[in-house]
Amino acid sequence: MKIAQVTSLIESVPPLHNNGLEFIVHFLTDGLVDKGHEVTLFATGDSQTDAELTAVWPKAASRDVLAKDISRGIFSKWSHEAAFLRADEFDIIHTHDFYGMSWCLMPAPLVMTVHCPAGDYEEYKKKFPVNYWPYFKQLENKLKNGYTVFVSESQRSHFPSGRHHYVVHNGVPVEDFSFSDKPEDYFVFLGYISENKGPHLAIQAADAAGVKLKIAGNRFLNKAFFNEQMKPFLRAGRIEYLGSLGYEEKIRLLRGAKAVFVPIQWKEPFGLVMIEAMSCGTPVIALNRASVPEIVVDGKTGFICNSVDEMAEAAKNIDKISRLECRRHVEKNFSVGKMVEGYEKVYERIISDFQRRFKK
Repeated sequence: MKIAQVTSLIESVPPLHNNGLEFIVHFLTDGLVDKGHEVTLFATGDSQTDAELTAVWPKAASRDVLAKDISRGIFSKWSHEAAFLRADEFDIIHTHDFYGMSWCLMPAPLVMTVHCPAGDYEEYKKKFPVNYWPYFKQLENKLKNGYTVFVSESQRSHFPSGRHHYVVHNGVPVEDFSFSDKPEDYFVFLGYISENKGPHLAIQAADAAGVKLKIAGNRFLNKAFFNEQMKPFLRAGRIEYLGSLGYEEKIRLLRGAKAVFVPIQWKEPFGLVMIEAMSCGTPVIALNRASVPEIVVDGKTGFICNSVDEMAEAAKNIDKISRLECRRHVEKNFSVGKMVEGYEKVYERIISDFQRRFKK
């Protein structure tokens, strides 16, 4: 197949730091190339890929001081227009940016993977008076009728149901995440420092269990939360904040941990850290929300909990979890190969449907 992959230009592919979406685009794009597909990536000039790269902007807009006055929507428009103008060269165009969703008729079908949090659409709509709601019908029709991929069943359940909706779980290159069956004496929280991710709850669970906790993630967008809910509880040698980590640093941290805490407080679309941790053999201790039950096998690859107290108890019993079982679970269900196979099937179904509907 001839496939176009399209991003928003806000971040490079792969990202410099922790943006999970661009890592997925990177893994998927190179995985499709490995399977023999002809892939063109519409992205920033500082992206690295095995596919043909069409650079729409010289570097990641989020790190470009010359781009500070240009809105995200404009960058999305530029990258998608670049792909749409070459639509007759592709069998399918795959966008990973909600802003790029389109229902226009082109020579090739457009499929969108929704990476954004579930529930965003309904919450956004509620910001407007009820008499405005009928005007959202066009967007609802796009959500219902467009070719759409969700990264979890949980995420899909919060959007208007549609005939051409699919679920493909994210995957990671398991070979990048070296396995360890002899962890060190600490637990981990890894993710953006925000109330939605629950790092303050990880601190509470670690304190209650009497275990060491290492916290890593970007705090700069949530300075007030960090200063009020986390900083007072940090203690050298017990509860430590490491800052934002690069890809290799992240892997080393996860590999050495006894378990990773995932106390999410929102409708997390997927939760990449869970499969990254399990790839290393590191179990997951998570609250029972959103996509967690789709990713973690309770009692086998970690513990699914309903409270901070249960998380603390799980930490005390983490040695009951087989680290090898964690690794095998990801190899079987969440590898890049598994994700690529899922998208290949989706592409084939969409191309067939598109030709039947519009190529008569």
